Amino acid sequence: RANKITEEVIHPFARIGSWETRFTTDSHLLTPQWKVNEIIAERWEVRVPFDAPAGDYTMKVGMSNLTTDEEFKELVELGTIRIEKTGFSEKPAFLVANFDNRVGIESATAWVGGSPVFNAPWQQPIKARAGDSIEIRIKWRAIHPPENSYTVFVHLNDSNGALIASKDYTPLGGSFPTMLWFPKWIEGQRVIDPYRITIPRDAEGEYYIEVGLYGLRSVVRANALDADGKLAGDRFVLGGVTVQP
Repeated sequence: RANKITEEVIHPFARIGSWETRFTTDSHLLTPQWKVNEIIAERWEVRVPFDAPAGDYTMKVGMSNLTTDEEFKELVELGTIRIEKTGFSEKPAFLVANFDNRVGIESATAWVGGSPVFNAPWQQPIKARAGDSIEIRIKWRAIHPPENSYTVFVHLNDSNGALIASKDYTPLGGSFPTMLWFPKWIEGQRVIDPYRITIPRDAEGEYYIEVGLYGLRSVVRANALDADGKLAGDRFVLGGVTVQP
């Protein structure tokens, strides 16, 4: 609840023991949009690192001013969190992307026509022409049985982040929705998922391909996590594409 209107973005963060989760501002009602004395209820998910030792930890919530890059000194203690021993013998370093500690990408490739195959994340851009189709193959791996019915998004964006072309489907073109991943999908199960994006005929310049997941009903994107289990956004960038007319 805000007692006055503000133009500054005040955003929460969570702390469990010595680990912090900094939330993205995506899909949230930011404080400049709040009305005086309006009660705002939002849901936040806090992720625990893969290598977190089992034990009891205190969970706290704090606030930071993203506009001025300052933190409020006071932290609110919410209670105790018990972390149990993970079923993983080691962190899944074989994944190139990890979403919500539930679904990972083992590999992703892309090519245009008879061009070489690019393995994500590629450093040199794919060369293509306006009107070409980019073939994409994503190899998913179940880390844990997913708790959500996900839609996959594959986007071609320009250098400013504007969407140019996209494919949003449940896996395998809709024939294998993730609701079948629980309880039928087990840890370590894989599926190879094909996509095709057609470059608009008026496109020219530098672009990039991003991949991610969002809830079928909530339309909220799954968190992308780094190798240490920390928040790394809500997408995985496969690499660049240079389009010639």
